Amino acid sequence: NLKQTDMKYSKLLIISLTLFPCCDYGMATNLASSIKTRTNVHSFAEFGYDLRDMKANCDLNDIRDAVDIYRNGKNAKDGETTFRSLKKCSTIANSADYLFEPTFAFQMYGLAGGSVENYMNHATFADDYVEQFFSDNNGISCHYAVEAALNLNLWTHAAHKLWQGSETCAKVEQGQLNLEAAGIDFIPYYDQFLAMWIGFGQKDLGTSKGHSLYANAQKIGDKFGTTSPQSSVNTNILSLYERASGLLSTGCSNNLTNDAANGLWKINTQIISQMMIPHIQHLIEAMKMNDSLRVKLYATIVLPQMSQCRRSTFNLLKKELLDQDFHLLKFSTLLHELQTTYECFGVTCRDIGTYNGDPSTACHDPSPTSAFAGYIPSTNVRQQAKIDLDIHQMDILLDFDNDAAWNIAKNIYWNGKNSMMHRDDTSEPLEFRSLRIMANFQFLSSVSFYNYFTQYFNETHYAHAAIMDSFDNLEAGLYTQSKIQRKAVILKTIQTHVIWMQAVAEMGDALQDCQNGNRNDNDGNADGWDEVAAYLIGSLEGPATGGSAYNHDGQLIWNIANKFGFDFGRDNSDNYAITNAFIRNLLLAGKGEIFAGDCNNLFMTMSKLQHITLIPMIQGVIKYAVLNENLSFDSQSTNVATGVVFAKSILPIVDSYDASSALMIKANLIPQEGQKLVREGPQAVVDAFLPILHEFGIECNFIGKYKGIDPCKNYVYVQPENPNPINPGSGAKSLTCSLLLTFISVAV
Repeated sequence: NLKQTDMKYSKLLIISLTLFPCCDYGMATNLASSIKTRTNVHSFAEFGYDLRDMKANCDLNDIRDAVDIYRNGKNAKDGETTFRSLKKCSTIANSADYLFEPTFAFQMYGLAGGSVENYMNHATFADDYVEQFFSDNNGISCHYAVEAALNLNLWTHAAHKLWQGSETCAKVEQGQLNLEAAGIDFIPYYDQFLAMWIGFGQKDLGTSKGHSLYANAQKIGDKFGTTSPQSSVNTNILSLYERASGLLSTGCSNNLTNDAANGLWKINTQIISQMMIPHIQHLIEAMKMNDSLRVKLYATIVLPQMSQCRRSTFNLLKKELLDQDFHLLKFSTLLHELQTTYECFGVTCRDIGTYNGDPSTACHDPSPTSAFAGYIPSTNVRQQAKIDLDIHQMDILLDFDNDAAWNIAKNIYWNGKNSMMHRDDTSEPLEFRSLRIMANFQFLSSVSFYNYFTQYFNETHYAHAAIMDSFDNLEAGLYTQSKIQRKAVILKTIQTHVIWMQAVAEMGDALQDCQNGNRNDNDGNADGWDEVAAYLIGSLEGPATGGSAYNHDGQLIWNIANKFGFDFGRDNSDNYAITNAFIRNLLLAGKGEIFAGDCNNLFMTMSKLQHITLIPMIQGVIKYAVLNENLSFDSQSTNVATGVVFAKSILPIVDSYDASSALMIKANLIPQEGQKLVREGPQAVVDAFLPILHEFGIECNFIGKYKGIDPCKNYVYVQPENPNPINPGSGAKSLTCSLLLTFISVAV
């Protein structure tokens, strides 16, 4: 949580900003008590008076005048004779810059049912909703229309201003926009956001006597016990606004570092999380009161944003709250499912509160040591596990055939969005873990596997280079990738190269911590072995042993192993991959060895775990060898790109054992001009893995069969040349057969 401050200390820094030429540079705007912006955002604050006057008309059953204010505006002047209107706050969403901002992109994706096929049909969802209420032409529906105009139209437009601000700053820093040449002294959008959030008519920061989003947060916060006297949402938003002010006070400059823009991205992410809280509170109240119209209203804004979270939870709640009428008998079940999404939104049970003190609406945040797919950590690594949310959200955005959406995905890769770094003092600026930093982390150089990859690809940051090439639409090898292929390269490289290598690095770190006698020598006092589990399993799998029953939830190696376990007939009686059963057992064994200070056996366990997590990569190569057989080298199939990534995820390791095997895999999976893919057949590719299976001590039937292709067809057991595992840091490669076969015998 952001540091809570007393209301009287919630002051706003005066930003060194001025508006674009359409606005008056010289006049500040007074908002609620002593709050004063540097720029003139008077017309944006006037939306509060439009909402006030619409409500008054509804009270008088004067629907026509309420509709006229909504459609044409009344108080918010946009010129001498024109007005801003709440309707336009929604209808301008058809503009290109609005459509593919993070908040709005996920909104459309969610409203389209988790699809990009018809997302444009929902661009004006807020206006459609308000006009539908007005069409009923009665006082009750009129009030619903005003409530929707506030919580849908104005809310989404306020969020738009945040992203407009950070994007403009990024353009300045990248040299795409010259403020001086454009006649712009400063960037105004954060002032505009604040004007819409507070609005005119808010006299006191500690009351709900107002008409805009600030007063709305106060009113619903009172009911949930989160005001004192200022709501925590409003306190936090004002504090974050101050931080944005600090970044902008020195201005965005053309320095190509994106320092200010990246900082604003992180601040925007936190502000949006706070902005979601009143919506969630309203939804809970509507469910508790069995107010079906308001359930639908608030589900319309909350549920689409939930598409960023666990797919199975989103699908369930969308079906129960948005696609059909709410049933009060399901209140407890659905509330619990809703509460499981708080962590994804970056909020806590304390942030939401309890409705009117009713214990049936209370919740408890997950324990810091809640299980991941049955593994119970001893320390808090929940934030590390949330890195899978970054991948999930990138997955959604990369589905859009739009460069702006891809740019958002690149920002998530570059800056992070969900996995928060530990802070000793919550008043310090929040930082996110980022996949980009993981891909470039210098600590990886101490990992032998990493050195195999850098030597094989002759590139220190080989994974980052592949990801950025795909983002920037550079040619990959001898053929130009389609957009779906570029997406496959980005996501699969992150999963099988970046995150897997991070997990391997954490294994070595945990061993070193054991040897040093300090298992918590990590960020936030986390146990390094717990971090291994977090990066192998992730947050989206949930706590149940085996992970999520819905195989589209997870995003890390655990999920890949489960999918391939089913594909290759290597799932157990509990319906998850045998590979993952071994991974879980090894994680639990390592945890016990750390607590016992048994570092020698921890090393043995680590060695087994490093090798067994390669099995999904081997299965991936086999699967795509089958699917890509005889395809043209320049095929635009996503299977080709996926096969390339899986091949590259294992080639450097195979090459370090048997160069001829690596050449066989490369010749068949990596496109070569004029050559068909897998021209020697998938069985030849499978057989190329036999030497490495010998070295790892893995029997062929542990891999399983895929579409008749059988690793055991030409398998002959041979005792490994080096039967004793040696520290991977020394460059040794072998894993003893007897050690791993004890695990394999459980499954076969």
